Order: sequence, then C-alpha cells, then structure tokens
Amino acid sequence: MSAAASDAAKASSRLPFIIGVQVAVRGATFFLNVLAARFVRPDEYGFINVELMLFLSTVQFLSREGARRAAQREGVATRESAAAVILLSWATVAAVALLSAAYFAAMFRPLLGFLDDLGSTICSNEAVKLRGVGLFAAAALLESFAEPALNTLQASMVVSARAGSEGAGAVARTLTVFFLLRRGVCTIDVFGIGQIIHGLFVTVACLVMWFRSRAVLPPHCRSLTSLLPKFRFSRPLWSLCWTFSLQSIVRHILTEGERIVMAVLRPLSEGAMGAYGLAFHLGSMAARLLFLPVEEAAFAVFAREGRQRGSLGSLAHFSRVALLLALALCGFGAPNASTAIEILYGEAWRDSQAGATLAAYCLLLPLLAFNGVTEGYVHAVASARELRWQSVALVAVSAVFVASAYALGTRYGAVGLVAANAIGMLCRIAYNVSVIYRGNGARRFALWRRCFPRRTTLVFLLCSSVTMAMLRDRVFSLYTGLVPFSPLGMKISAGQLGQSGVAGVLAVAFLGILWVFERSSLRAVKRD
Repeated sequence: MSAAASDAAKASSRLPFIIGVQVAVRGATFFLNVLAARFVRPDEYGFINVELMLFLSTVQFLSREGARRAAQREGVATRESAAAVILLSWATVAAVALLSAAYFAAMFRPLLGFLDDLGSTICSNEAVKLRGVGLFAAAALLESFAEPALNTLQASMVVSARAGSEGAGAVARTLTVFFLLRRGVCTIDVFGIGQIIHGLFVTVACLVMWFRSRAVLPPHCRSLTSLLPKFRFSRPLWSLCWTFSLQSIVRHILTEGERIVMAVLRPLSEGAMGAYGLAFHLGSMAARLLFLPVEEAAFAVFAREGRQRGSLGSLAHFSRVALLLALALCGFGAPNASTAIEILYGEAWRDSQAGATLAAYCLLLPLLAFNGVTEGYVHAVASARELRWQSVALVAVSAVFVASAYALGTRYGAVGLVAANAIGMLCRIAYNVSVIYRGNGARRFALWRRCFPRRTTLVFLLCSSVTMAMLRDRVFSLYTGLVPFSPLGMKISAGQLGQSGVAGVLAVAFLGILWVFERSSLRAVKRD
C-alpha cells in the first residue's frame, strides 16, 4: 500500500470518532445555552454572544487558521520542516497575544471617559465587561499553547487530535459554567472562567494525545524539546501561511457578518442582540442538522451529473425535499416560537424580542433551504467565469446586507435584522436562478413548478399554522396555571401543555400527508 493510500485509510478510519465527538460537542453546547440563558438577562447574553464571542473567534481565526493549513501542507517529515512548523506554531501564540492586547487597549480607551476624577473608578457594569474581555483574551492565549503539539499531530495524520481536544474542552466548559451559574457568580465572569477552563483542557488534551501518539510521529518529533521553538525560518511556509490567512479573513467576514454588524454599527440594543443571538442559535442549529445533509448529498449528485439532461430533475427533487423540511419548520415553528422560548428559557425572556425573533427566523428557513440547494448546483456545474462573478456578487450582497441590517435593525430591532438576512438571501437566490436559467435553455421553464411541494401539503401547513396561532392567542393563553411537574426547573402552564399537544397531533397528521402525497419525491432523492 502506498503512503498516500495508507494516510487516507488512517484518516477515514477515525471519521466515526470525529463525527461522534462533533455531535456530542454540539449537544453539550445546546444544553449549555439552554441552562445558561435561564440564569442570565437578555442584555448580558447579547454582550457575551455577540461581542465576546466575536472577539474570541476573530483572534483565534485570524491568528491560527492560516498557520494550521500551511503546517499541514508543509508536514513534519524532515527535521528542518518540523522545526519550521514549530516556529510558525509559536508565532501563532505571539499573534494571539498581540491581537488580544490591541483589542483590550482599544476597548479600554473609551472607558477612561467614565473617570470623573483621579479618585473615581470605572462604573461597575463597564468594569465587568472589561474584565470579561480580559478573561476571554487569557483563554485565547492559553489555548494557543496547544498549537505546536496540535500541528505536529495533524501533520502526522493523527486527525482525531483536534476533535478530541476540543471535545474535552467543551465538556469541561459546560460543567464549569453550569456549576458557577448555580452559585450566583457574575454571569460575564462565569463565561470567561469557563472559556479559560476550555483553553486549559484543550492544551492539556493535545499534550496527552501527543504523548500517546509518539509511536506514529517521526523520530525527530518524539521528545518534548522538539515542541520548543528553534529558528528555522522557511520563507515558502510563511508565504503560504500569509496566503491562507488572507483567505481566512474573507471567509471570517462572511461567516461572522451579522455579529460584526451588531458589534460595529450597533443597530440593536444589547437586549435585542441577546434575543437575536438566542433565536439565531436555535434556528441555525435546525438548519445545520436538517438542511446540511440534503445540501451535501445534492452537491455530490450535481457534481456527478454536471449539466446533463437529468441534472434539472435532481435539482427539482432536492429543492422539493429541502423546502418540505423548511416549510414544516416554518409552519410549526413560527406559531410556537414564543411558547418554546418561555418553556426552555424561563420568565426572564418573556418580555424580550426572542419569541418574535425566533418566529421571524422560522419564516426565513425556506429561503435558507432553497438557497443551499441552488447554490450547490451552481458550485457543481458553473464555469470558472461564473464562479468568479459569484464572488463579486457575494461582495455586493454583503454590502446590501450591511446597509439593510443597519436601517432595519435600528428601526425594528432583532426582527429587522432577520428581515435584512431575508433580503440578502433573496439576492443570492436571484443570482443562482439566473445562472441556472442561462445554462439550461428551454428546459428551464418546466423546472420550477416541480421544485415546490404539492398544493395539498402547502394548504395543510398553512391551515395548521393558522390554527395553532389562533388557539394560542384565544384559548391556551387563558390557562396560566402551572402543571404539577417541572422537568429541569421548567415551569409549564396548562395552556402551554395544551398547545404542545395540539402541535404534536398536527405533526403526526403532517407525517401522514407526507406519506400520501410526497412519498415519490422522497424516494426519488433516495435513489439519487
């Protein structure tokens, strides 16, 4: 077996472990967010979820993403290449320290305005925020010390190192935050301490995995001294790192665009930012779990078929399935969003915009689903020229989103930010549809009517959504008495229990509708 085949087999054999760890980490993160949000105010949640997490992701992404990719490309097969990778890894630590110090200094300068005279102190609220930035900066620096060991392991095809270390850190952070919140510690301090524990466990786990994996490492990478920096400067490696880092900046802006808009332009109050962060977390989790498998399967089929005659049929089938999932979440999620927020997150969120924002985000899901499938088709069959124009279009869409987010967010709060997302998504869909139209000629006119579910399915979802909304407002809202049981401290009223029961009955009926009217579409996708 060749070395390349051996490496591929080694990597693929660890995929079930990596996927399992990722699922466990996401489950732990969701459980943490549910528990944490019951102990915090919306404004505190907004500051943590938007500003602190944006600071952490920016520092870590910009400092280490390019270095990690360059290190994996370089490898550690020779003593010189291993020393160059270690030096680059330690440069990541320095970059984290410099970026953290720069942000901390930029945030501290405005706070000096709160000093009335030499004997006064910074007001407690702003001091706590400043302390939160310091804790998150310390966490980022502590986690960066794992880079030499982690890059050595990944360059040696120990692909489970990152998933295993981050999984251990996530579990430790979850337990720490929950324990400290129950003891009444300041919320921002709790999340900062939890992030420090996460960084500590990631670093320790990487070192433990490096020690246990020494047998598969090259001989010159098996001693602890091999992880210490040595001046072996490699100009091609640093040039490659710089190229990957520039690409990471663009990708980071597109990924964190909403948080950047909220943190820089300030169209929302911190309470509204918290409501949007909570709704975005719940909605995006559903999108990742349900839409992502459909999009990945669709892309594989589109790439295999290209612009053949059957490719439009596959596009119609996958669009139909994605829209079925999205419309189901939309029809059942929008009328029950406020009830779900009250049950899961408690009374503190009742008067926030979280319920209305989550309902609006549910209405956005069909656009997300349709864009995911059509964009996958464009990526699979478009020419190089069309892909270059798509990059230009994404820049234009980003500008439209920023402008609409500021205008609508300032006026309508978190719901306005969801509307800005819808505008940006419509622009992306319009570009995808135009590419599909240009590439398929006369066949394009028979396509779109097959992309949508049957009329019976749509009518049932609409009637179910209206029924649940009317029962919620006119019947179940009158029954406010609590039921005798309260799992995990959740207070559930009789009306909320009744509304959940009606939603469950209608969901079972919807499954019957799918079996009768949409079975052929689901089977067609399974065959593809």
